[in-house]
Amino acid sequence: MAGVTAKAVTDGSDIYCIVPAHAGDSVSVCQWLYSTTDDGQWSEKAGDTIYTSDTGEPVLIQASADEFNPNFAVSLHGTDGRSFDNHLLVTSGMDGKLVLRRLTSRAARRS
Repeated sequence: MAGVTAKAVTDGSDIYCIVPAHAGDSVSVCQWLYSTTDDGQWSEKAGDTIYTSDTGEPVLIQASADEFNPNFAVSLHGTDGRSFDNHLLVTSGMDGKLVLRRLTSRAARRS
């Protein structure tokens, strides 16, 4: 990780390293925002893009990955045809392992 120069930084002190599988894979990191609507409903949405690359270069992400309200989302699209059409939240579980959740679902999806 010492040689990784690409960085995406937002509020928080957790560090993650995303390493695409192939040269040319694309990675996008955006802020993930939470708010309450006027009628009191919980709302979450993608905010500003803080990093994007299609070189397959590893990227270090400094953010807060609170288990229930992470403040970033990662999108990955591979040159091998594998792709995640939805952004994925990367959060730390209780045991420190990564947990991936589709933003379209509140339920956790483990990878």
